[in-house]
Amino acid sequence: MTERFLYTNRFRLAGLLTVALAAAACAPSIDVTTERSDQIGSAANAPVIPPASEIEWSSCEAFGIPESVVVETDGWECATLTAPMDPFDSSADDTVDLALTRHAATGDRRGSLLINPGGPGGSGVEFAWGIRSAFPIEILRAFDIVSWDPRGVANSVPAISCGDNPDISDDFLMEACADATGPLAAHLAAPYSASDMEAIRVALGELRLDYLGYSYGATLGAAYAAQYPDTVGRFVLDGATDPLIGSADGYFEDGFPYYAADGIPGAIRRFSELCDASDRCVLGADSEAVLDELVARIGALPTDDFAGSPDVVDDDAYAELIASSMSYSGDWELLATGVADASEGDASALASLISTDAAISSDALDEPAEPFEIANIVIYCADFRHVIDDWSYCDSIPVNEEMLAPVEAVEVATTILVIGTEFDPLTPGQHAPVFAEALESAVDIVWNGVGHTAFPAPTDCINDAVVRQLLDGVQPVDGLECPFLDQAGRDPSNEELGDILFGHGDVESERLLVSVFEFGMGLDADSAQCAAGRVNQLSDQTISHVVLAVTSTAADAAIGEALAAC
Repeated sequence: MTERFLYTNRFRLAGLLTVALAAAACAPSIDVTTERSDQIGSAANAPVIPPASEIEWSSCEAFGIPESVVVETDGWECATLTAPMDPFDSSADDTVDLALTRHAATGDRRGSLLINPGGPGGSGVEFAWGIRSAFPIEILRAFDIVSWDPRGVANSVPAISCGDNPDISDDFLMEACADATGPLAAHLAAPYSASDMEAIRVALGELRLDYLGYSYGATLGAAYAAQYPDTVGRFVLDGATDPLIGSADGYFEDGFPYYAADGIPGAIRRFSELCDASDRCVLGADSEAVLDELVARIGALPTDDFAGSPDVVDDDAYAELIASSMSYSGDWELLATGVADASEGDASALASLISTDAAISSDALDEPAEPFEIANIVIYCADFRHVIDDWSYCDSIPVNEEMLAPVEAVEVATTILVIGTEFDPLTPGQHAPVFAEALESAVDIVWNGVGHTAFPAPTDCINDAVVRQLLDGVQPVDGLECPFLDQAGRDPSNEELGDILFGHGDVESERLLVSVFEFGMGLDADSAQCAAGRVNQLSDQTISHVVLAVTSTAADAAIGEALAAC
């Protein structure tokens, strides 16, 4: 079976730390600094006093929160919430301990906003730490941002496990997983996590649940709405999956069900269209041919200008990097430089990109399986065990009594907002309108961009829609299409979009360079800003090399000159 994880890595917490870049630097550049007086503190949406809560919040040290000098992690609290392992059987005694994190609202508090990153198997705690700083300020002022590690995942216990040194490619892996995970293996499908969401709402003391779910998190949101329609508050489901998953009519490939159709080929085609249209893209006018040509010879290319691992970029890791890079277009300048360098005979930049990409599978890197991969595949089997007829891979995982089911119509107090991304590699935008239609009490909007999930986006069209939904309960027109980049103006050409996406020298690249000089080289903030400003005036290739810690002649010279001047 081919793995295609849904977890969004646009705001990976640790990514690029080996080259001294913070995860917040990977967020889109969004102007969200202007408070909207019509939404914050209005009479219809008056501040809400925090309700009595059952949760005892304390430090996040036990969950491994990074120092705030690396990532903006000040103000977070953490806790553990005990919930029934089988919430559908009142006579059952087993429990799960869910790891929670919270950052209090910074202004007139409206309530709690629960967020989930998807996966399945993604750590909501780590995701929240990484993504919060990218949210519009209106949301940060109005909501306590809350997330959790789903049952069996990361800091929650008992943990999903497949024993010591599991081989993710082993056809009989699920036998070991069922044994090591124990009774929890029978209680991992989406309805059980939806019940955990309800337990969190109750423990927080909120009358309704306000929720932002990404990717598989959209599936969990739909499951929650089906199980608890009366307590659905203001929901945003970003990265809609196939609404028929959990049935024989869902999306299948070679007998295996998937959460969504494969959007990777379409995303790569869009990448190539925009690259080919722009002189700023270093791959030339036939980028798809360049991408394809490298497959046969990538494993023989040197990586001498990158000091980290891997030492060799093989064809599997290369293919996964290209696919993963479609999840976030903000890194396309780096990818294009890496591919162009490799086309000229040097894979150092590609090795650097692979070293920091959490979405590259352990199998492709010939490394032990990561806990996320194990959780992902076990939850997959728990969700789909009942609809797999042609293969025995998941047979050892017990059939979960409460099963993943297709999205169903719900009656809720506030219409649900569903978001799709036109060229989403993992949950393509084609699913959003049918997902919303299946819910009935929902509207959908589509971001005409490339990436896995949309919000926060480099367009006010998406960001304003989410802000108004969460703060006012007001939805945009059903079927609204939002532009890829506001920066490109109205109805931009492919050339105009490509010039922005494939060109450094902007605010985003300067922010990346500041992180390199400040955190990687130990400069004070002013000196780091000075050095970054100088390097940011150089060629796109040189900027990429500095960001990726590629010790090319041009990059070394640029760093030396910047340090001497600053």
